[in-house]
Amino acid sequence: MEKQLFYTLKYINPKTELQKDPMFIQINKIHKESYDFTVKIGFSKFSKKATIFKVE
Repeated sequence: MEKQLFYTLKYINPKTELQKDPMFIQINKIHKESYDFTVKIGFSKFSKKATIFKVE
């Protein structure tokens, strides 16, 4: 069973109303050279899935 990781990110000096909301990050799957994640901004319905790749 894979362990899911959760993070909450906040701007230190937000410049807009949207930046005042926290970003909730969920790491869904870790691969050798990348990982899949989902981000949700604040308590809105906005949710985006993406993949980040390792660059050397």
